[in-house]
Amino acid sequence: PPRLRKRSSMYKVKVSQSDSDQSQKLTNVSTVIYTCSDANSEKYLQVKKVRVSTDFTGELQQKNATVQVLQPSFVNPCSYSALIEVLRDIGRQGGVAKYGTGTRQWLVVFCDGLPYNLTARIIKGSKTCQTCNLVILNHREEVAHNQSCGGRDNEAEFGWVVLHPGPGHIEMNMLRSIMDFTWEVFMKDIAMLLNFQSEKAQAAIRKVTDHHKGWAVFSVAYAALLEELLTVFIRQRLAQVPAEESRCELNPRDFVTFVREAKNPNVRFMADCLLEIMQALAMYRTGTRDGNVPLMKAGRAVFSPQWFSRNHPLYRELDIRDELQWLQIEDPEIKELCEAFLSLNLSGVPSTGEGPDFRLEEENRTAQRFMPPIPSNEDWSRVCANMDILSKLRAGVFQDKGVQDPKEKGGCRKHDHSLEIFAVRAMIRKKGYFNNPDVPCIHTSLSGDPLDEELINL
Repeated sequence: PPRLRKRSSMYKVKVSQSDSDQSQKLTNVSTVIYTCSDANSEKYLQVKKVRVSTDFTGELQQKNATVQVLQPSFVNPCSYSALIEVLRDIGRQGGVAKYGTGTRQWLVVFCDGLPYNLTARIIKGSKTCQTCNLVILNHREEVAHNQSCGGRDNEAEFGWVVLHPGPGHIEMNMLRSIMDFTWEVFMKDIAMLLNFQSEKAQAAIRKVTDHHKGWAVFSVAYAALLEELLTVFIRQRLAQVPAEESRCELNPRDFVTFVREAKNPNVRFMADCLLEIMQALAMYRTGTRDGNVPLMKAGRAVFSPQWFSRNHPLYRELDIRDELQWLQIEDPEIKELCEAFLSLNLSGVPSTGEGPDFRLEEENRTAQRFMPPIPSNEDWSRVCANMDILSKLRAGVFQDKGVQDPKEKGGCRKHDHSLEIFAVRAMIRKKGYFNNPDVPCIHTSLSGDPLDEELINL
């Protein structure tokens, strides 16, 4: 028999604050760049402890959460009928008072892009017939059903659902949009330099079939391009410093003014990509990892026009619906609880938070450790019901043998991409892509191919 698809299990999460809160404070320090003898040297500028001046002070709290896996629903949540069944199952297992299994009046539910939009339509326009228990999706169906059933007492069934999209899948689609948008401009050349040579490898990195590899390529491109733009800016400022002065003071506003007023379209377009959409993704990812909800919302707000400028119909609707959802939550306690669920930190280690949808993927991978090669629905139900016991038993076996579990990550790893960044910077400088920022020229890609003149105005 064919291998069964992965089953999505539902879960509930209880968030508790840890005793020690981590706070991060950045002090104001003037950025000082010392002049060098040759401002046009091809070597990297020698600077003396460049520290960024900022007024931002943020307090990032650690959150400890516990995850309980409930019984899975064996349906594909991509149709109205399947989602109605899933929502009812969540309500019953979550103890919603409407289904007689508890006293809860509402629950927070996270889901992906397509299920999110379908579920939002169900919540807004559906009613349940109290006579035959049939879910009516719109007014036209309600009129026809009342004539055939004779019932008139219809009420909204899923008003208890507080719906939010999964932050992890938003991050994935933001990355895919950036990779596809910038592919012909510069990302293709950078990917080839990073050894994505074959057509299949390039197609995979462009579509971001592996999120971790896609994020690694994005990080290298972002750091290398930004550092090269900063180098061009610093060189220009150093050339303007009088000979009798030994230093010049810089600030971020001067840099933004420099790239916005540059006459070279390559510099202007690259600055727009870096300081708008790519920076927005970096903000959103950092906010998710740190549990910083304002930073997550800021990143989404800056990136939002990208959904509408390109072909992203699912996330256009999702972005608008989610924004309206936050505006409709009037109770500050409910809003605070919803924000606490946007990033889950199970370890208490700073910067290791993740969205509930990614947490669900982790739980699915954990469940698959205890599955036979071809699991059945009964296998999934049995494993999900005994997940905690099986996990403790597995950990105990490895501990008794004195062997580390090969499935465990072994802690957090910080990847060093300094060599890759250096290689990309060398390629950009060799091509002279940012040379002469004040001289008008034809807008080209990193490989030298001419681009549309209106691309810079997109």
